[in-house]
Amino acid sequence: MDAIIINSSDKVTLSPLCRANDASLLTVMGKPVIDIIKDYLFGFGVKKIFVYKKDDDFSFFSGKESVIVVENNLITSEDINKVIAVHNENCADMTVVLRTVTDGEGNMRVNLNSSNIITGLSNSGYRSANTEFEPEGIFIVNKSALALIAENGELNGTSILKSALNQKKRIYGYVSQRPSNTISSLNSYKKCHSEIMNNRLDFRLDGHMVKEGLWIEENVILESGVRIETPAYISRGCRIERGAKIGGETFLAENCTIKANADISHSIIGRNCTLSENAIISGAVLADNVNVGMNSVLNENVIVGSDCRIEENCTLRSGIRIWQNKRIKKGTRVNDNLVWGSVGTEHLFRDGKLYGEVNIDITPEFIAKLGSALGTMFNGERIGLGYDSAPVCMMLAGAAASGIISSGARLFSFDDASLPVMRSGTKYYGLKMSLYINQSDSDGIYYPEIEFIESDGSNLGTENTKILEGIFFNNVFYRADVANIREAMSVKEFRISYIQSILNIIKSRHFIMNMELQTKSETVSDILEVLLSEIERHADKNIKKQFITELDRNGKLCSIRGTESITLDKNQFLSAAIILLTEHFETKEAALPVSAPRMLENRLKNAGIKILKCGTSDEEFLNFLIKNGLDEQFRLCFDGIYFSVALLDYLNSRGIEFSEFCKKLPIFIHREIEIECPNSRKSEVIKNLYSKYKNSKTDMTEGIKIYSNNGWVLVLPEKYRHCIKIITEGYDTEAAEELSTIFTNQVKRLAKLN
Repeated sequence: MDAIIINSSDKVTLSPLCRANDASLLTVMGKPVIDIIKDYLFGFGVKKIFVYKKDDDFSFFSGKESVIVVENNLITSEDINKVIAVHNENCADMTVVLRTVTDGEGNMRVNLNSSNIITGLSNSGYRSANTEFEPEGIFIVNKSALALIAENGELNGTSILKSALNQKKRIYGYVSQRPSNTISSLNSYKKCHSEIMNNRLDFRLDGHMVKEGLWIEENVILESGVRIETPAYISRGCRIERGAKIGGETFLAENCTIKANADISHSIIGRNCTLSENAIISGAVLADNVNVGMNSVLNENVIVGSDCRIEENCTLRSGIRIWQNKRIKKGTRVNDNLVWGSVGTEHLFRDGKLYGEVNIDITPEFIAKLGSALGTMFNGERIGLGYDSAPVCMMLAGAAASGIISSGARLFSFDDASLPVMRSGTKYYGLKMSLYINQSDSDGIYYPEIEFIESDGSNLGTENTKILEGIFFNNVFYRADVANIREAMSVKEFRISYIQSILNIIKSRHFIMNMELQTKSETVSDILEVLLSEIERHADKNIKKQFITELDRNGKLCSIRGTESITLDKNQFLSAAIILLTEHFETKEAALPVSAPRMLENRLKNAGIKILKCGTSDEEFLNFLIKNGLDEQFRLCFDGIYFSVALLDYLNSRGIEFSEFCKKLPIFIHREIEIECPNSRKSEVIKNLYSKYKNSKTDMTEGIKIYSNNGWVLVLPEKYRHCIKIITEGYDTEAAEELSTIFTNQVKRLAKLN
């Protein structure tokens, strides 16, 4: 029999340890949950395991009599063979393993009749004699039920059950007596470890049990005076120094160092963590590579993401969550979750943006406070507000509007608008600043993304960032008299002006070529509908589609590909924008990031184009273009709709196809690698490299770029992470690899702590 691992019916709320609703990325007792589930299934003779992804096709399971389906957050010792036997005996279309409801967590309850047939589902708050059970997360499903389409395109246990019930399938409920644990929250995650260490949940442990409830793996060093309470598990390579205390229900993953007199209890500690002298960790969860300084205290239910550094004398109150790659400065009391910024609670913004998890970090109260800070900063002035049409964004925009208006500022409401519309409208109406609320969908996760736009259309600058953060953190808000509170002015129709500005660049009177633009944003989609309908008025019917452009929720280009499997990478897209800028718009000046390929730079020089050098990040590139008046290049590089229309017009006016256009793009041989490096060593690394290569051709626009006969290498300290990026370009693959290896080894040596 084969098996499928599907998404959880429960909402998984374990950020920043894993992505939303994907507990399979977690580790339990140091082992990835997905591997635990696979080993469990293989133990029952499963031959093939398929890990479901959204919109996957299950047609290849046709012909199978039945399939085992397991949710991706389940740790269980259930005997699947018994479940299969019961499934066959009862001639069921589906058999659902049930557990007795024991707490308030979990998904839907099932209605079970006297023959153990599931007749319906009830809300978790509803309890009666026949709804004392809920799905455990294991299903035996006949092939006829497997092809059912899940609700909203998402397949999980609840959607399978609902679909089967709607189609009147025979669904048998198998009430389990075996221990299991469904991981959906911090409490259930900690409970899973506790039950394993207390032998209440079957689980194969690799360590040697030196006494009842204490497991120790190989190569563990325990110094004198160490106190260990049970149950506890200490993985290989750990070092516990004198006087340290390991309290009960504590798990230490591989290669942890617990320094003298540190005190850890009821906690889960990831790999390669260091807990310094007198640190106190009580009921917390730490991901990999976390360093906790001397005398710091992490209280109950604190979660710290990977690669974080908490300096000495810090205190993290109960329930705090710290996202990856953060540093908490010495003596900081952390009272709010740290998602944005990189250091402690002193900064809100990163790249001029603010990120967070809705109703955890980004709440209506938080946004109202942020709006008040913005209104206080520009008291009585014009402030813009726009948002993506997603419900979360609309909710937060309402809160932001209240805060802005309460300060007496004049609110210009763009309503649902794209980010390019907001940038253009901010300049057009002479606004002091605008606030834009979007929904990030990086890696399939959706978080609110708050962006501030300066009066010239650029991202929030350093000076205004400090002022805004100062008002926010010090709670210095101006509240207007009732007579000075003014109604918001709607400027939603500005999008028509934005669309017309794009149509105005078109040189072709008639189109013999077409394109396709895709986006997940309804707001961007509405703009596209109006724009494309106007272009199609001047196009032949049934003309050939040249390329497909995918736009993100901000309206920025995500990818562009031809119909002949041609996809442009980041450097090729930059080259395409430069070709449009210099050939189609006949501009004589262009900006290039310091990481731009040499071939592109040489092409511009040979064409007599003036080159301006700037930093590599999108933030620096965007602001550089705006501050230097390079509006055409800015729109080509940061407005996917504008770029796509310009490209279609270029191809049409010259009568060339997209595949032919791509042949004009230079071929780049790039390598990128990241080296771990603490912030304290980054400037020293650059100084040492400059000293060594000062007689060679270098560029210090950002980091250090060193030229050689075979190419170049850019050593670039990452601004918000503890690492250095090494980007190399060679005239051929061998040269690029050689340069990358040479400088990787050098930077590793220089970045090493003394």
